Amino acid sequence: MSIVRREFMDKMPRWIKRGPEVETNWSAILQILEGHSSGVQAVAFSPNGKQLASGSFDKTVRVWDTATGATLQILKVGVQIRTLSFSSDGSYIVTNRGRLGTTSLHPSTVLSSPSLPLQPVSTPYRVFVRDEWISRESDRMLWLPPDYRSSYSAVRESVVCLGHLSGRVSIFEFSF
Repeated sequence: MSIVRREFMDKMPRWIKRGPEVETNWSAILQILEGHSSGVQAVAFSPNGKQLASGSFDKTVRVWDTATGATLQILKVGVQIRTLSFSSDGSYIVTNRGRLGTTSLHPSTVLSSPSLPLQPVSTPYRVFVRDEWISRESDRMLWLPPDYRSSYSAVRESVVCLGHLSGRVSIFEFSF
């Protein structure tokens, strides 16, 4: 019953007699993380992919466990964070307003010295988000309905994270 299947059913080659057996209704979303009270402006994966950070209009940065979706830390920063990335060792978060420590379980404040943003790590999967699609190289893989279109995204290998204006964070994982 997926939109993609319904949309492209007439494009199925006639020589394919039987398609894969799948659930009638399914969701490609691996997780939806809730906790921000306002729109998400930035998302980034830690270097090892075990944590995800999200910055919001609510003036907090949340650090999430990507395996469980649990909130590991809430950093009340008092300013809107528009960009963020983890340091190469994952011990702090670099933002447009400076550095945030992530080693303590207590809220941290923005330090006064700004840091340079980290360069994105290239991935062999070549997955990206553009407009209303999650794509791989030149192939569109997943159409995002309006409620699932992101304001910000991060990609690590075959996992895509979308930050939404609703304050939600969605995680998709693809197998290639």
